Amino acid sequence: MTTSHFFFRLLRRLVGREDYLLAYGAGQRVLHVGCVDFSTTGDLHLADAQTLELPGVAPFDVIVAVELIEYLPSPGAFLTAARPLLKPAGLLLVTTTNAYCRCRLLRVAPGVESVHEDHVAYYSHRTLTRLAELSGFAVVEQLNYRLPNRRPLLRYPAQAPACTFSANLGEGIFAALRLPATPPPPAPCG
Repeated sequence: MTTSHFFFRLLRRLVGREDYLLAYGAGQRVLHVGCVDFSTTGDLHLADAQTLELPGVAPFDVIVAVELIEYLPSPGAFLTAARPLLKPAGLLLVTTTNAYCRCRLLRVAPGVESVHEDHVAYYSHRTLTRLAELSGFAVVEQLNYRLPNRRPLLRYPAQAPACTFSANLGEGIFAALRLPATPPPPAPCG
């Protein structure tokens, strides 16, 4: 393990999902795919997650996919379909349940597999990064988030220390993805 990797893990913080999404979307043209647990006062458009067909309304500054990719049979196709809908410096914000969250891991030892019946896949920081790269995106930022506070005394006192110990112990993953900058055109000959 390199020193920079170690410090990167310690600096990865636990954020509130909705607050972070709202901060990224403030004053931006936003496409929200999935429409789960998110509100905005900006320019909001809706699209079907399987097709992302929005004739005449692209491009967007921000595309938000909250708790969506774990339900999709072809998440790479979804990410690829999002590319032409983004402005050149636009962001695709993805949140998903963490495959290795502390609560899920604690259930493994007694043999209880914690899997939502409608989920197709779970992601870790590394697998979400790999999916983004295979779909032509670069990861700008990746953080842990906490889910809405349903049982504050049971869950959250251990959440922040767990995330400091290992990024893979947070309840959810927030990733800001961006298309790589296009290379400059070739210099004219002569």
